[in-house]
Amino acid sequence: MIKTIKPILALGAVTFMSVSVASATLGTISDFTAGGVDHSGKTDVSTAGDGTVLGLSAQQRYFNPPISNVGTTFFAGTGQNNGLGGSSFQGALWNFDFYVKPGTAGYTYNLSYGLLGNATHSFNPLDDADATGFAAGTYQDSQNLLFSNFGGAANSFGSFDPSADATYEFILEALDSAGATVASSRIVVQVGKGSSVPDGGTSVALLGMALTAGAALRRKLA
Repeated sequence: MIKTIKPILALGAVTFMSVSVASATLGTISDFTAGGVDHSGKTDVSTAGDGTVLGLSAQQRYFNPPISNVGTTFFAGTGQNNGLGGSSFQGALWNFDFYVKPGTAGYTYNLSYGLLGNATHSFNPLDDADATGFAAGTYQDSQNLLFSNFGGAANSFGSFDPSADATYEFILEALDSAGATVASSRIVVQVGKGSSVPDGGTSVALLGMALTAGAALRRKLA
């Protein structure tokens, strides 16, 4: 009887583990200066063989409290303001920062963003009108989802609510002529309490099924 019940409980343990977000090893890009903050050790770095370098990070907007991170998952507060004197533009309390150093292969670049598991909005970071004002040979900027557009990018995130508890993901890719991904960087930003069920509820549903089956089996054996 005990041998029959143990595998069911083990399934519940595995399901709990799948809910957590795995952290990744972060790196440093020496000339990643967008937003005027130190990105060392807080950038998900990806490279391609032609010299392409990609990076994603997140930071507080202007003088708001610094945001923390565990690996590539960043934690920010809810709300918005105009930068506490630093800007007349309203924005969420946090920014996402991107970095692209094109190599020699002529790749194209795409930055996708949206709610966790639904990063369906995208733009070409090289089209950001402010992205060339930092280090020579790079495209980088510090942007905010509350901005109406991203320096010339046509697809803004019109449904963004800076006061909502939610979890967002950002994916920066280098694509070859066939559209295949040759380098990719990804970060997650949890705002407030984050999304209630990051994986759409699948793991929780499976756990519930496992526990229900275990209870039914115990009643039958009793």
